[in-house]
Amino acid sequence: MELNSSHIIIFDQNKRVLLLKRSVKDEWEPRANGALQDGRRKENETLIQNIQRETKEETGLTIFPEKILFLPEISKKLNHVLFATNEFSGKIKLDHENSTYKWSKIEEIDEKMSVPNLRDEILAAKKYLEQPKIILRIKSQKIDH
Repeated sequence: MELNSSHIIIFDQNKRVLLLKRSVKDEWEPRANGALQDGRRKENETLIQNIQRETKEETGLTIFPEKILFLPEISKKLNHVLFATNEFSGKIKLDHENSTYKWSKIEEIDEKMSVPNLRDEILAAKKYLEQPKIILRIKSQKIDH
């Protein structure tokens, strides 16, 4: 299965999650009170470029490729690729796809009013972000012919 849709969970410095309320005109889950930034990938666009573009369009926030974490375990269970980050810049400015936003603690999320699997996705993202990071440093080598 080819995955052409990316979603991202954005945490703030207080470990709250940015949730969007979907517009009444949205074709998928209209009026859902808990949704993530998401969208379909355009032709010749990587999944990282896709989620950066969608996040900027939907929220006005800039996310940085080197600070985006891919969540493979939960992505395998879903029909989209899931990312998470806790680093971003900018001020929130919503587009037409969403009517409002809220920074929420996980325990405050009303699963009946949110999109499917939201709590599981957020818990998985929180777990990944809290794990110790392994940083590999590779020295570049110049090769002369």
